[in-house]
Amino acid sequence: MTQDENELLKLLFPSGYPDEWNSSSTFSDYISKLGSYNVDELVKEPNKLKEEQTATSEHTQELAVSNYKTFIQTSQCSKDLFNRFNTIELDLFKLLENIPTFEQKCQTFAVETNGINTLRKLNSLTLTRNAQLLEILELPQLMDSFIKDGLYENALELASYVRRLYTKHSDIPIFKITEFLTILENDLQKGVSSIDSILGQCMFFGLSFSKVGCDFRPLMVKIFTKVISKHFQQSISNATKNFEKNMEKFTLINKNHPSVPWRMKSTDPIQPPDSLIEFYPLADYLNHILTSFNELRLCPPITIVCDVVDSLEKSLLTVCKAIVTLYAQERQAFNSNSKDAFARLCISFADDLVPYLQKCIHIIFPPNIITAHLGLNVQQLQKENISFLNKVKIIEPIKHLLPAKIEPVLSETPLMDPIKDNDTSEIIFNDGEEVKGEE
Repeated sequence: MTQDENELLKLLFPSGYPDEWNSSSTFSDYISKLGSYNVDELVKEPNKLKEEQTATSEHTQELAVSNYKTFIQTSQCSKDLFNRFNTIELDLFKLLENIPTFEQKCQTFAVETNGINTLRKLNSLTLTRNAQLLEILELPQLMDSFIKDGLYENALELASYVRRLYTKHSDIPIFKITEFLTILENDLQKGVSSIDSILGQCMFFGLSFSKVGCDFRPLMVKIFTKVISKHFQQSISNATKNFEKNMEKFTLINKNHPSVPWRMKSTDPIQPPDSLIEFYPLADYLNHILTSFNELRLCPPITIVCDVVDSLEKSLLTVCKAIVTLYAQERQAFNSNSKDAFARLCISFADDLVPYLQKCIHIIFPPNIITAHLGLNVQQLQKENISFLNKVKIIEPIKHLLPAKIEPVLSETPLMDPIKDNDTSEIIFNDGEEVKGEE
């Protein structure tokens, strides 16, 4: 600006004006315009400015009224833009934070993909060499065929070929027997539906490997024996717990006479005692035990007979103690019918259930087979409690509650031929007594 303009500004704005006006071309042009006015024009200029201000204000109001919706939309749009920019900023911040993790996962994926690619190439190679691999895997079967057909020269040539093949590729682990046994044991521990079927398949598998000098069948015996014993003991434990729950709800108070024939003589030697029907906890307990026996009899290793007897004795002793607990809880309220019912309960347990379970054990583990393996007689088996329940120990808690028995007087003349040591197919051992059935 010129000096005249600066002096004019001092006169117009004695207290000063904003510095940014100096950079405004409109302000500079207006000052120049004022400098060219004469006195009359300068006098009229304030009124002229007021009129322009009034017109501008009115025009602004009219514009605001006519475009009210546009202003509202513009304001809302500005607000939305502001919020979206904030959201984008937050998302970008999160993205920057997750980029290292994403990069690491991409690297891991690349490594895994590389492994998958290697396996794919290996599978493709296996597929292309399927015929050659099948020939090698069928060598045991071919050797078996040669031997069965009497083609011994061919068998010797095949054995020589196998030796050369092993020498050439001795670094390839074809047979992983230890790994198979580990997998077998782990799978059996998880539970199977038909262990006898699996045992048969594994034994056949071991037989096939025995033809090439890799017979691992003896190593499987311990695995199956352990699993079968553990499964039976678990089943007996579940039956015992179920009996205890049933006894908590069972009562003999106001017990009427039984509505079923009691202690009827059955022609079927393995028919469960009818007397147990009167006492549903005992009947249900026997059903669970028989279910365990039915599973065991499909594949009963003779080496676990002592474990079977021991777990069953412990279970029966728990059952006996539960009967004593029932007596202690209800004896104050017993009437004559309740006392008779309790006596029948004790008799059913001691003289029916225990001997019947003993018979079941001998059906699954015949004493003559055990004596043949151990070189003992039946009396020695009973003395050592091998396949024999210790009835005296089992019924000891209720011994004082059992009705007194009248011992029969036997004549000195024998009424039947003596029974041989190994004849136990129809004998029930009851406290050392030999019983043929209910009279």
